[in-house]
Amino acid sequence: MKLLLIAAGGFFGAVCRLFLSRRLNKAEGIPIGTLLANFIGCLLLGFLAGKAASGNMFALFGIGFTGALTTFSTFMIELVKEPIMHSRLKYLAVSMAGGIVLIYIGLLIGELL
Repeated sequence: MKLLLIAAGGFFGAVCRLFLSRRLNKAEGIPIGTLLANFIGCLLLGFLAGKAASGNMFALFGIGFTGALTTFSTFMIELVKEPIMHSRLKYLAVSMAGGIVLIYIGLLIGELL
């Protein structure tokens, strides 16, 4: 059962990531779609951790959905392909700082609800 939940979550997470990337990423500059996908994943995973989610709920959303939605490898390739070093550093800083803040906010929301 858990394997099917992970697969279903992964399907929807991957489709959401593809949608965000195609709609929001431009040929140049910070890839907003990837950034947004990673930020949503951080917020959701923080929320699940704050709720101490486990079992089927965590399998579906924590492993499946956020696992497919967020993408470290895409983040890395976009970071390396960015031709301007200043933009690379900006993308790295925004990604790291935003991810940490959103994990923390998700934890707080999860603990409060």
